[in-house]
Amino acid sequence: MTHLRQAMLDELQRRNYAKTTVDTYLHAVEQFAKHFTRSPDRLTLDHLRTYVDCPPGSPRCGRSTMFRRSQGDAHHRAIAVSPRAELPYKTRFHELAHVVLGHTSESETGFTDSELTPRSLREVEAEAVALVCLEALGLPGADRSRGYIQCWNQQLGAEPIPERSAQRIFKAADQILRAGVREEARS
Repeated sequence: MTHLRQAMLDELQRRNYAKTTVDTYLHAVEQFAKHFTRSPDRLTLDHLRTYVDCPPGSPRCGRSTMFRRSQGDAHHRAIAVSPRAELPYKTRFHELAHVVLGHTSESETGFTDSELTPRSLREVEAEAVALVCLEALGLPGADRSRGYIQCWNQQLGAEPIPERSAQRIFKAADQILRAGVREEARS
């Protein structure tokens, strides 16, 4: 194992990332390096831009292995939506839901992924909140939300959404939707 790979592994483990997350990150860096047939320590920001900006569907395109799914992100109480997000409202609602549902504060406690709400349930809850918000406001993307929920629910064994999660979903959607209404309009 190279010094650089060991340093990355040590840092990911220090942050208590789950084994699957560590493996995914290491694999992504490995694919990035293979794309340019050089060691990661010899790659620059320009290499990264080229890797991410290649046209979708290109052979060995970086998006297919590293950034394809990253439409947005939530950390602590902040969210980010990619300027390239296909459905920015859907992504914004999804990331806001992670914050409102407390998914981002769970990771701040220092627990590993296995000691938290399972990722599949967190994704189902957040996307269900996004679906409710999209439908309530008549915005596009509900069909994509349904597919996303079904995909993650398969990882839960295709069980019905737990009652407690359903309550949390509707409460979070209500909080997000009310946040966008002026105080005098609520009366």
